[in-house]
Amino acid sequence: MLEIKPQKNYKVAKYLIGKYQVTNRNVSNALIKKGLIPLSFAAIMELCVPIACMGVTDFPDVVPENEARLVINKIFADNDINLIEDYRYILNYNNNNLEYDLDGYNDSLNIGYEYLSRDDSSNDFVEYIDSIGIENEPHLKLIYPEFKDDSYEQRLEAITQQFLDSLKQLGII
Repeated sequence: MLEIKPQKNYKVAKYLIGKYQVTNRNVSNALIKKGLIPLSFAAIMELCVPIACMGVTDFPDVVPENEARLVINKIFADNDINLIEDYRYILNYNNNNLEYDLDGYNDSLNIGYEYLSRDDSSNDFVEYIDSIGIENEPHLKLIYPEFKDDSYEQRLEAITQQFLDSLKQLGII
């Protein structure tokens, strides 16, 4: 019989957030060697024809923080947990005080979440929360960016509900 056991320090794959640039050095070197006219022509083509453009490209669309918060906050509310939005949390880590604005937090239960978007940047805070597991205080869920497609709401709902169910199993809520 198959037995499913939750892992304590499971780390979800982290997705890169940012921009990247595609370059083809062989083409660039050939253009430089062949002269200014082909180089000028290629530059004009990059500006005018979208198919020839090899400039900065965005990563696939991810769910914006405001949309993710609506879905996640609804699951907390359905479980009768009131959250304070944009809660300033101060954490002592490696003899440093880390200040972080959590997307949602309940101070009486000491639970909350952070949807990691392009605007969030405290690697020390994320590293610490990843390392302690949900059974230790603070009981925080880091929710990594989801790709925006037809089923993103269901994925966010499942992630949030699984977090709350784990806290119920541990007797925290």
